[in-house]
Amino acid sequence: MTSTATFRVNHPGFLDAFADEHQMVVFGSPVVRDDDPILQPVLDRIQHFELELADEITVKDDSMMFGESVLRWYMTRPALRDGLLGFDGPDALRRMWENGK
Repeated sequence: MTSTATFRVNHPGFLDAFADEHQMVVFGSPVVRDDDPILQPVLDRIQHFELELADEITVKDDSMMFGESVLRWYMTRPALRDGLLGFDGPDALRRMWENGK
């Protein structure tokens, strides 16, 4: 993320989410279900700011339960529409993840 995070939810081993005014990145263990109470603040932010899922990948992540994380990148509609924040279509998140390694 390019600017200072204004939102953070962290449950070590299960969920780590952070956001600024244009986007939110969520790392979640595969054991965290959509109806899990620890996910509620993330779901509330998605709804409140009308964030859209831009991309989703599963990656190896030793900090999460079972060594895997579902990584989701949410963006505001203007950021997604205008190609802001480096998003350039399908597989953008995977390319960014792999280039960052």
